[in-house]
Amino acid sequence: MTPTTRLPWRWASSMRVRIVAVVVVLLLFSSIGSVLLLRIALFDQLDEEIGASLDREAEEFQLLADGVDPRTGQPFDNDLSAIFDVYFSREVADEGETLIAFIDGELYQTRRSQSVPDPEEYRPTIDYWLSLEEPQSGVINTPAGPTQYTAIPLIGAPSDGMFVVATFPAF
Repeated sequence: MTPTTRLPWRWASSMRVRIVAVVVVLLLFSSIGSVLLLRIALFDQLDEEIGASLDREAEEFQLLADGVDPRTGQPFDNDLSAIFDVYFSREVADEGETLIAFIDGELYQTRRSQSVPDPEEYRPTIDYWLSLEEPQSGVINTPAGPTQYTAIPLIGAPSDGMFVVATFPAF
């Protein structure tokens, strides 16, 4: 080998280059690790915020349903259409959220943010919610992706109803 052919590889055998290469590799791994940890922390925080939002919406609805109709000053007395009308007149769906009301298994009213799919796009999930007899919260897979929800059945005379607040984190 001539000295000229070894020259391009000579810099790689330098201790300085090796140290710089090790530092660059360590920085690369630490950057990737910190981005992944930050992503996990942010998703956990998002899940907590969604859960708190669902709980808040359910509590607001329960307080209204147990209270009086502000239009008449009289108790609602299981008048589901009046409860839903008052609730939906005051409520705006948050980003990625949908609010759905059913009376006797039929869609009565819905509010949803722009990006959330139409309720008919996840009809099997709606059928599941309508089958519930107790309030339930959880996560369910829908055609629109995983969905966190709180479903509150309203059973009484003269009709039965269902209130569902659902959040689609993908949206």
